[in-house]
Amino acid sequence: MKRFKNILYVIDGEISEEDHVSKKVESLARLNNATVKIVRILDGSYFNSFARKFFDPKDSYEQIIREQLESETSAFTEHNRWQGIPVTSEVLQGKGFISIIQHVMRHDNDLVVKQNLRMAGTGTDNLAMRLLRKCPCPIWLIQPHSSAEYQRVLAAVDVTTDQEESDHLNRKIIELCHSMAQREKGEAHYLHAWYLRAESMLTSPRLKVSVDEIQKIKDGIQKDSEEEFSKLFEDAQITPLPEHVHVQEGDTAEVIKRAIERLEIDVLILGTIGRTGIPGLLIGNTAESIISDISCSLLAVKPDGFVSPVTL
Repeated sequence: MKRFKNILYVIDGEISEEDHVSKKVESLARLNNATVKIVRILDGSYFNSFARKFFDPKDSYEQIIREQLESETSAFTEHNRWQGIPVTSEVLQGKGFISIIQHVMRHDNDLVVKQNLRMAGTGTDNLAMRLLRKCPCPIWLIQPHSSAEYQRVLAAVDVTTDQEESDHLNRKIIELCHSMAQREKGEAHYLHAWYLRAESMLTSPRLKVSVDEIQKIKDGIQKDSEEEFSKLFEDAQITPLPEHVHVQEGDTAEVIKRAIERLEIDVLILGTIGRTGIPGLLIGNTAESIISDISCSLLAVKPDGFVSPVTL
């Protein structure tokens, strides 16, 4: 966790509901001797449409909102918890995720922290989803009522790909998991989910692959996955407890969600979309399923060289 030196803390809801998240940001900033920028979003398109109906001219209404946000955020930065931490604040103008990502690009933020605000009816934080897909730096989504201490951390990786990008991403994920668990004096768990592709085709009447042969193939996949996991730990110079390494058969998203519940995980660390990575993870419905269903906080990491579709 000591890699984060320039933290962007996004407040997307009521500032009075940020106490738990701000404590986590403060703790991380002290650990890393990091700077913190606290931002609120003023979405002009929303306020313009609102003002056209109820106010004239619209500019005066928008200015009132901006001044209110700036006043609240400035007072928030003056809390004694930030004493000794270089902390500033700003109200960003524009569409939420675009203005945040452009700030990251301009100021080289290496971590974006945000409370996971789930919308009623969908269970999804739309701003968080867009940041996960498009922001070039790691995103830390903190559950509003999660554990005060992160005693159990889970790293989800794909050890079966043979591309260099995936190797680097996997190593980054397990190193973050290891360091966070050490910092919190907790447990680090590591998970890989696998499945036999086209299993139903192999067992069809046309191919007639026997149950025993199918099991041999699965045993081979399991063994190869365990060996690749061992190599990953060796390269990272991490020695996990054997019972903390989980290589399991099944759909990636479902395996992750079951592991979170079974192991009582406080933080999940995984890689988001790139040219490679965990197949199908954090794309479309799978992303919404994981983000809306998990009860723990999430640290999502991008592969090296990820290029955001958002431009300056």
